[in-house]
This record gives sequence, C-alpha cells and structure tokens, in this order.
Amino acid sequence: MLKVANVSKKFVELEYKVVKFSDGRLARYILVADKIYVPSLSASVYEVSYSMGSRRFKSSIRTIFYHVSFLFTWARVNCVDIETMLLEGHGVDFKTIRSFSRWLEKVICPPRNGTQINRYVTKVLHSCSTFSLWFVENFTPLVSNQLNSNVNYMRLIESHKKAWSDVMVGGNFDPIAQDLTDNELLLIDELLKFRLDNATDKRGQHLRNYILWRLVLRFGLRIGEALALRLVDLDLTGDYPSLEIIRIEERGADYVDPRTPNNPLVKTYGRLLYFAPEDEDLIRYIEEYVSGYRVKGYKENRFTVFLEHDFLFVSHGSVNAGSPLSYSSASKISKVIRLECVDSFHWHIVRHAVFNRLYEAASLLENNSTEIDHIIYMGGWGSPGSLKSYAKRAIRDMTRTRLIKNNNSRIANDD
Repeated sequence: MLKVANVSKKFVELEYKVVKFSDGRLARYILVADKIYVPSLSASVYEVSYSMGSRRFKSSIRTIFYHVSFLFTWARVNCVDIETMLLEGHGVDFKTIRSFSRWLEKVICPPRNGTQINRYVTKVLHSCSTFSLWFVENFTPLVSNQLNSNVNYMRLIESHKKAWSDVMVGGNFDPIAQDLTDNELLLIDELLKFRLDNATDKRGQHLRNYILWRLVLRFGLRIGEALALRLVDLDLTGDYPSLEIIRIEERGADYVDPRTPNNPLVKTYGRLLYFAPEDEDLIRYIEEYVSGYRVKGYKENRFTVFLEHDFLFVSHGSVNAGSPLSYSSASKISKVIRLECVDSFHWHIVRHAVFNRLYEAASLLENNSTEIDHIIYMGGWGSPGSLKSYAKRAIRDMTRTRLIKNNNSRIANDD
C-alpha cells in the first residue's frame, strides 16, 4: 500500500511567482506579479544585493522568494503597500505582521499527523522576516552620526525582530534537528542494497543509488554536495582514500555544469574527508560504477565511458543517459524510499542523522573541544553556533533517556 506524504497544503492562489534566469554560471531569480509579469522592485533590489554577496551561490533565494510571494499576495488582496514600507526602510509593522500571520494560518492547512504546530507557516514567516529585516537594516535613514542614533537604530532592528518572532509558533525560529532511528537507517540500507543485489538490466542505476546513499550517510553530505562530486574530487588509491568537497566558486574559471541554472551547489566550506577501513566495500562499488556503468549510450547499442563532463553520478534513463544526475532525479530516489519504507525520508534528514549521532557521542566526553572541532570541519560549518540544533536535540534526548531510566527504576522498585 502506498504511503501518502505528510505535508502542508495551501488553499490560496498566489498572485506572485518566482521566475528564474541564468547569468553565466549563476542562477538568478526575480519575483513578478502573476499574469501581468510586473516585477517587484523591492524583491529585485534584494536579489541584486544577494547575488553580489558571499552567499550568491546558494539557491535559498528561490525559497525565500516563494515564501515572500505569500506576503505580497496578502498585501495585494488587502491593499497594503508593502513595497513602500520596505523601500523607505520602515519595515513591516507589528499590526501588519500579525494580520498577515493570521491569514497565513488560514490558507495553509497543516499536515494531518496530530501536530499542533504548522511548521510550514513558521518557515514562510521566517523567510518573510529575513526579507523584511534586510530592508530595515539597509534602508532605514540614520539622522546623525551620534552614538544615540546608533543605539536607536539597533533598538529599531531588535523591535522588528521581536515583532516577527512573536507571531511564529514557539517564538524564535530555532528548530531541533530532525533525525532517523537506527532501525529506519537500517531499513533504507536494506531496501537499496536488496535492489542492487537483485538488479538485472538496471544494475548501474541501483549501484548509483546505493553509492549516493552510502556517501551521504558516511560523510553527512548535503545532496547538492554529493551531486556536484567529480571524478577529480575522489582519490581512492593509496593508504588513505578520500574525497574532497570543493565550493563552486573555487573550481576555476573553466568550470562548467550542464545543469545550470539548476546546478547543484556546495553550500558549506570545502573540506577533505577520508574513508574509513570499513568503507572498503563502498570504495569497490564506486570503482565498479565508474569503470562499468558511468557511461553514455548511443542508438546503435554502443557505449562510451568518455563523457563530456567529470561528474560522478549520471542519469541512466533512455533519453539523457550519461548526463549529470539532476536534483529532480535525486528527489525521485528519495520518493521511492518514502513510499517503500520510511515515509519521513528526505536526503537532508540523513545529514541530520549523521551529525546528531556525532554530536551526542562528543557531548558524553568531558573534554570534547577537539571532537567538536572535527564535527564542525566535517560538516563544513564556520563556527560552533551551527551545531545549535544538534546540541538542542542531544540535550533533549539525553534528558528523555534519563527520565525513562528513572521511571523504569521506580517501577522495578515498586515490584
């Protein structure tokens, strides 16, 4: 029996949409009014600044714009001049934020799993908060260079942060990292391994899927990092086989990705990651895949391993065989896993599962600064602050474990 994905649903026709265009190797986005295609000036200003900043290779701007389209739709319906509020640096006032939040909760139906928190509403509000606060920070006029002007400026920003925070369920958007149980991880591994072991004419496809799963599970990779891996990033020879995560902007001026503007991105810092002795089977699978299945087919039933690109994972479809594996194809793999064994699965939750376990193990050590540094490096983060969601989960889980142990001890004593 097929399992139905447990997701939020929207009951409103958005009056704005995100349009994508390509600027060289960079994917760019613009927010336009639906049907008439008039662009939002404030969104365009935001996107230009974003594209020029240090975060310009991240695709999260697309998600922010989609979420902001709810705010602009609400504003158009209610005749609220959001553009002026933003461009004059006033930001969105609390009354407007509260009205928008109530409307959002009505038009987005929460998933039917008994939860009292509609997390998608919170995500939309968080994106709108980020968008709105940027204009407060960058467009609010400073009337003087005196110290009290700076103080008032900071108070203004903090007041806007609180206004948005107050309408988000549970206050600040500060989630606990999601996780998969050991049993769920085992079920996924067994499913993909079973498909590989019993594959006939599609062994290459199932071998690719299993390698993708194992690499994400082994190193806690983001799916974009895995899809962006090239043969040159792998060193499987010698005593210390490794793979290297290299940011897109550090790959040189000649770097080309046929998937642009939908090319996978490396959102974290680069790093060199080593395989462990127990990964020998994974290394053999990679070597088998590269030498025998990473190929391009022709109508004359001919194949070649000499592809026009260097990416590790390729498509095995009849139409685009040999092309770099796309985000949408990786999503189809995760959909199969959701339908067949773990209905909460998505690729990023595997990354959470890896670092939840690493952080919990490190938290049990008395002097763990070195272990924490290793985790930060392995995850490609810049500071310990990035581990906040994993720390919160570790504290919660350890508290729960102690509570269960204490309850079991009391029951045993009562008996």
